[in-house]
Amino acid sequence: QSSAKTARLVIMASGEPVAGWHWPPMAREDFEVEFKKERNGLAPAQGTWCLRMRDGENEGTHTACIWYREKCTHHLVALDPDGYWSVNKKTFGTEYTDLAQLMERLKYPLDGWAVQLGRSITAPNLEPEWFHGDLSTEDATALMLSAVEGLSEAEGTFFARRKPGMKDSELVLCVYYKGKPTHHLCVQLPDGSWLINKKPLGRAGTPCSMAEMVEQFYGPIPGWPVVFKRAVAQRLLSGSDDPEYLESPPAPFIDTAPEGLPVWLHGPMEKDASSELLQQACGGTVEHGAFFVRERVDHPNEFVLCVGFQKGGNPAKATHHHIMAGPDGVFAVNKKVYGEPQTTLVGMIEQLMQPINGWPVVLSKPIPQSPGGGEPPRSQGGSIRSITGTTASSVPAPESGPAVQADPVRNSILSDVSDESSNIGDLPSAEVNAIPVWLHGP
Repeated sequence: QSSAKTARLVIMASGEPVAGWHWPPMAREDFEVEFKKERNGLAPAQGTWCLRMRDGENEGTHTACIWYREKCTHHLVALDPDGYWSVNKKTFGTEYTDLAQLMERLKYPLDGWAVQLGRSITAPNLEPEWFHGDLSTEDATALMLSAVEGLSEAEGTFFARRKPGMKDSELVLCVYYKGKPTHHLCVQLPDGSWLINKKPLGRAGTPCSMAEMVEQFYGPIPGWPVVFKRAVAQRLLSGSDDPEYLESPPAPFIDTAPEGLPVWLHGPMEKDASSELLQQACGGTVEHGAFFVRERVDHPNEFVLCVGFQKGGNPAKATHHHIMAGPDGVFAVNKKVYGEPQTTLVGMIEQLMQPINGWPVVLSKPIPQSPGGGEPPRSQGGSIRSITGTTASSVPAPESGPAVQADPVRNSILSDVSDESSNIGDLPSAEVNAIPVWLHGP
């Protein structure tokens, strides 16, 4: 094991890039100019990242450059005395001897780490991490299933490949969508534009590179149903001769509490406390789309959606929206039903994780309840079934059966809801033709 770690140090010191996101040494000022450039129609967004080698007396170490809170931040990446990769001298409980593994792990929730890595920026003359070369449909399907195994937030995971024998002007996008790997043919025309499933989508309809065509899907594109969230890194998952490779795969993000309740469901909490929690969970600045659901303190069958919302150029702030099931068992937000009627809280929240006509903010970042961070959700009687559609033991409910009965105490009068001052009517409507985005789904 010691010799393997020493060999890795030699490789890193030799200046060989690990992947497309691994940039050569550059002066910090020059690199920031490159990092901030708009690429493929996209400016840097929260979590955009790459790794920059360091040289001279710092040879063998690296700088992780991450767009966080609207600026480029820089973080030292180096081996600790035990031979494990660390960020800012912390391993965050991980023990990775492979640099690519560490960067892949930072794409997932990790205690003590503030921002999940998103779109990587590829260095000049290197292939993007998401391009896997020749790969059959069967192998690509198996690779995708392996990459998303155990994950609840798999929607939007992707990579690109070519079928053996394909031309350089052709490739296939493999995208995890609606619970399965899907495959989409992309063909570059003689004028440099692209057809995706025989359609010119987004900037693909104009001359552009392969990277420009693929990475446009990190943002919403009309006619395309899913935003790319995470690339399957070619080096990480396609194999290695090193017997230590993938010795510690990224831990899956657990999306349900021990009782089978969704992680975003919190116990009874007052408005001010929930606003403070949302801000703290976002690292001090409320993020647009960050959310959780809390139970109302004196109303055990009612809930409040706390979600960060940004209007215009103003900073995002915590907003609070009353949730209650009506006499028919259908859940409503601020007395309105958005999308298809849902008789479970989870079903209603999941719908708001994609654009819904009339609802202005996609729920994109669930805030889990921290251990010891407040009262747990009430879970007696039939309340869990109304939340998740399952019993407390998480056994699926029958497909047919009695409708959820509303508590007689529940009603649509909101005049007594003194702590829910923000109403959806105060916010602009979502675009009617918005493209569905699935970010996190319990």
